[in-house]
Amino acid sequence: MRFFVPNLKDDTKADQVWEELRKGVSRDNAKEWQATHRRVFRIWCRHNARSWVAEVGKGHPEDAQEQVYAIFDTFGPCYLVCTPKRGVFAGGPYYVGKDDTDDVEDFESDSR
Repeated sequence: MRFFVPNLKDDTKADQVWEELRKGVSRDNAKEWQATHRRVFRIWCRHNARSWVAEVGKGHPEDAQEQVYAIFDTFGPCYLVCTPKRGVFAGGPYYVGKDDTDDVEDFESDSR
């Protein structure tokens, strides 16, 4: 999948917006919880004994009304899944343990 950030009126701003989101979720965290520069498109994982998929641009599996804006890898044991209410405009992101993650798909590398 080619890199994008959902709901932008100007797609040329995607890199800038993504970097602002990455810095925002990393700001107050220790090194292991800071977001890397890896651009994750989709993750398959288990949460509360259920299998689910979080994908940028789709509704979050726990709240379909909340669109996933970004998924960040960290230097530590989890991925950060950001929606408007969790990590973008308010609150902290959803934390998904890497041990609970079955597969990860990145955005196409030529789009970086």
